[in-house]
Amino acid sequence: MDFHELIINRRSIRKYTDEPIAQEDVRLILEAALLSPTSKSARAWQLVAIEDKSTLEQLAACKPAGAMSVAGCPLAIAVTVDSTKSEAWVEDASVAASYMQLQATGIWQICSRWNPFRPVRTGDTRHTRRMLGAMHYLIRTPE
Repeated sequence: MDFHELIINRRSIRKYTDEPIAQEDVRLILEAALLSPTSKSARAWQLVAIEDKSTLEQLAACKPAGAMSVAGCPLAIAVTVDSTKSEAWVEDASVAASYMQLQATGIWQICSRWNPFRPVRTGDTRHTRRMLGAMHYLIRTPE
């Protein structure tokens, strides 16, 4: 599938099958974010891959309006950002998320959805930050 077809075929969805995503496909999706450009090569984001159903349900509960579908997906990837490392942290995280969505579309047309958990939209995000910070699936960019 060429790039134009990826853009045409990418879809946002709210209902997911319970079919697991192969680990190799997860690796490729994460790699797409790791290869995404960032302002001044800051790479201020970190990726948290979440497959545990209980954790997905807890994450969905952090934002009751608009994120409940997260509880039913087989995989969520949280893009967390250290906003002190880059003035363009919103843009950098957005590009990383977009690259992952396009990569997912390129792999057997896996559909995905963008779901912001920023304080400007959700108010207090301390619980979400504590929960994500405690996860052991933290992926860091290579040195």
